[in-house]
Amino acid sequence: MRRSMPRRVIAPLISVRTWATGCYLLGGLPLGVAWWTLLGVGFGFGAGLAVALVGLPVLLLTLAAGRSAAGVERVLAHRLLGTHVEAVYRAPVRSGLRGWSRAVVTDPATWRDLLFLVLRLPIGLIEGALLATVWSVGWLMLLAPLPQAVISGAIPAALQGRRLLADDGLPKAFLLTAAGLVLLTATSHLVPVLGRAHGRLATALLGPSRGSRAYRLRLELDEERRQRAATVAIAAHERRRIERDLHDGAQQHLVKLAMDLGMALRKIDTQPEVAKRMVGEARDRAVETLEEIRALAAGLHPAILAEQGLDAAMSALAGRCPVPVDTRVECDHRPDAETETAAYFVVAEALTNTARHAGATRARVTIRCTGGWLAVEIHDDGRGGADPSRGTGLAGLRDRVAALSGTLDIDGPPGGPTIVRAELPCGS
Repeated sequence: MRRSMPRRVIAPLISVRTWATGCYLLGGLPLGVAWWTLLGVGFGFGAGLAVALVGLPVLLLTLAAGRSAAGVERVLAHRLLGTHVEAVYRAPVRSGLRGWSRAVVTDPATWRDLLFLVLRLPIGLIEGALLATVWSVGWLMLLAPLPQAVISGAIPAALQGRRLLADDGLPKAFLLTAAGLVLLTATSHLVPVLGRAHGRLATALLGPSRGSRAYRLRLELDEERRQRAATVAIAAHERRRIERDLHDGAQQHLVKLAMDLGMALRKIDTQPEVAKRMVGEARDRAVETLEEIRALAAGLHPAILAEQGLDAAMSALAGRCPVPVDTRVECDHRPDAETETAAYFVVAEALTNTARHAGATRARVTIRCTGGWLAVEIHDDGRGGADPSRGTGLAGLRDRVAALSGTLDIDGPPGGPTIVRAELPCGS
């Protein structure tokens, strides 16, 4: 349910996050002074004694203290801004004090930490002074009727039941209250914007660099976790589908088959012709059930794909599709089973959508092995409009392909045509 306009306007003013962000902004000035003092004393004292080599440990300790101060800033950003900033520092190549010192000095993350600490003072000075002034004025204006009521004697008069006089000055005071409320509300909308800007600055300077190896490894790890979760979801979906198909199809046929055979067994002596007919019907039902089970098994891993490869499997899919399909498979070697299976299901799902939704008169399937990749393309001349977000079929295919470190692109503008492209690693 959408909130009303007054609630949307007043919401930031009563939000805990707004006031937490305001505390972060107001704390920029005292923290900036503390960080400048720390770095100024440390570097000044260390540089002054560097000639005698006594200042080098002081400089290293200052860098280490700067890292610790940056850790405090990460905690504040997380608690007050809601921005999680991960600390990623270069690991020492060698053990011992010398290896640690070299890692601290040569790590760009250390100097980005110091840059953030240095910027905290000038930014905090401007924001803190502005915010403190605006909030102070706003609260004074908001509470203006209280001192005016005391001075004019309006509160004692109200307590004694006497009528308030127009010259008490309260109407003007209440105008100040309204102005103060407007000022505080406007400021409450500005504070989250400043908080998001600070969050981006903290992420850029206190977080891992986008070009760093650690950042790339973290992205790869996140993608691997996502793909693993998608694979588990696909497996669970397939298991539920198999359970549903077995329960609604093969199981019901087998129950009916057992009942028919039981009735035929009871009639075999008294009504042999009827029993013979029932046994024949049971045989036909058994053949139908066997075909259902074979089709269900084909949904797991098609036998024709395992026995004859992609070319024959694509021809079989094209033969079952009510829309005429041209197939072309150009591979000088067979990909591995996982890649073949993924390619098969991409084509199967795409042709199913073509037959059900596209209104196409023709489709084309092209599969090529080039440069260690299996490229799959399905093209139809239908009405287009394919959208993976509106169904689980294409979205599930995207997860299946991503689990093999492949890509799936769907281009289906309204009016057509629709082109589904998949690229899967298949070795060289």
